[in-house]
Amino acid sequence: RCLSDWSSDVCSSDLEIKEIHRHILFAEPKLLKPDRKIDLGRIVTTDYEQLIEEEIEAEVRSLDRQSVEKRAEYFQDRLKLKWATGQVEQEVGLAGVIGGVSSVLDIRNKILHETPDAVITAAVLQSARLYLTYVPNACTEQAAKLYPSKFSADEAA
Repeated sequence: RCLSDWSSDVCSSDLEIKEIHRHILFAEPKLLKPDRKIDLGRIVTTDYEQLIEEEIEAEVRSLDRQSVEKRAEYFQDRLKLKWATGQVEQEVGLAGVIGGVSSVLDIRNKILHETPDAVITAAVLQSARLYLTYVPNACTEQAAKLYPSKFSADEAA
């Protein structure tokens, strides 16, 4: 496969994480940052569902600008979803998963913004595939148990 396809896979995995985040916040709006200030004018002139949707999007965008470590911490502390579970947690731990995801995103950014013809080894591609599938799948499986109204068993499979 070509690197642009691989880069697209990275983006897709990142989008999956954002969708998980959105689904949980829609299921549990009380998980939105409680200290967020909302103008009174918006509160009285905006439909409740629209206001919640806008606040969810603002929080998803805000988290997306954070480091991988901050994102993993947020998922664990706020959403109660661990990025490292089971055997992965035992073998590489959360720090290993964070390092792997960070490495994949750094490579993607290098390809997209600096060196589009960069040579990526098969080992790096294999590692990237593992992290690109592992984190969204682990989060979806946990979310299906914690937030069943937004995550069916079929989505977790």
